[in-house]
Amino acid sequence: MDENTRLKDNGEKRKNHQKAVSLQVVAAQWVEGYKVAIRFSDDTRQVVDFGPYLATHTHPYIDPYKDPEQFKTFQIERGNLVWGEDWDMIFPTWKLHRGHL
Repeated sequence: MDENTRLKDNGEKRKNHQKAVSLQVVAAQWVEGYKVAIRFSDDTRQVVDFGPYLATHTHPYIDPYKDPEQFKTFQIERGNLVWGEDWDMIFPTWKLHRGHL
C-alpha cells in the first residue's frame, strides 16, 4: 500500500483526506400499522415493520408510540429516524437498512 492510501474500517482502500460516508435516513413515509417506508443515503429503500418490536418491548418512553397515531409522529433528524423531541425512540440506521430490527 502506498503512502497515499489508507484502509477504511471495512478494509477497502481510500485516498487520504477522503471522509468515509455514513449511512443516513433521507426520507420516511408511514405505510400502514407500524410499517414505515425508508429511503437511505445510498438510495436503497426498505419497508420496516416496527410492530414486532413494539409488541415485545415495554418502557415508559416507548409505550406512547404503541398508539398508532403517536407512532406516525416520527421525524428525520441528523440522518436518523426518531420519535419524540428528545429522541424517545431511535434505532441504529444499519438495522433499519437491513429491513428488520
